[in-house]
Amino acid sequence: QPAIVSRALATNACRLTALARANSAVIGQTINVLDTLINENGIAGANEIFQKECPIVSSTVGKQFRHTYDHLEKVALDGLRTVGEDHKPIDLHYDVRERGGMYEHDVSEARQRAVFIKDYFDTLIRQSEKEGQDACSTDSRRPLTAYFTLPTGNENVAEEIPLSSTLERELGFTCHHAIHHCALIKAIAKAEKTGLLPKHLPPDFGQAPTTFVSVVEDDHRAA
Repeated sequence: QPAIVSRALATNACRLTALARANSAVIGQTINVLDTLINENGIAGANEIFQKECPIVSSTVGKQFRHTYDHLEKVALDGLRTVGEDHKPIDLHYDVRERGGMYEHDVSEARQRAVFIKDYFDTLIRQSEKEGQDACSTDSRRPLTAYFTLPTGNENVAEEIPLSSTLERELGFTCHHAIHHCALIKAIAKAEKTGLLPKHLPPDFGQAPTTFVSVVEDDHRAA
């Protein structure tokens, strides 16, 4: 997907818009996969595929989508909606999330959640394009605090650690993180143990941007 891996991300006059487009494109791919599962298997069949554990990955398709959407939703709700509100601090607690809920088991609920999150990114794209690159660049560099639960070095002890960051850096992280988990979903499909099959996925689903760029460059050299 060119919208995901374009080199313009590094040089675009408004990185906030480019990063929002990248995240929106990844979410769009996942929505397409959910639609394919529903169309080919019905709601009940898609839910069964969603919940069946793959013994090779030790996870389910539903868990992978839920986890992906957790991070995207966090940066959308707690990050993007503060754009233009310079006085409001941004705190992203990535590990404060619900596991095992309906978003892991109900493909329709997961799809609705994905559409809801994507709309935040698409709204930001329209807003930043309207306001111009100066305001957009200022928002993209807004400082924030990202919290991650990390091991402390003591056995079975973890602690939520605050890390200084910016909105554009976290948008880059959520996109990269989503692609990584799409790659795990692709691994589940290739295992053919859950009902999810490679044919259900776009060819470049879960493909690292550097891999895509490398393939394009190799094709150009061979031409």
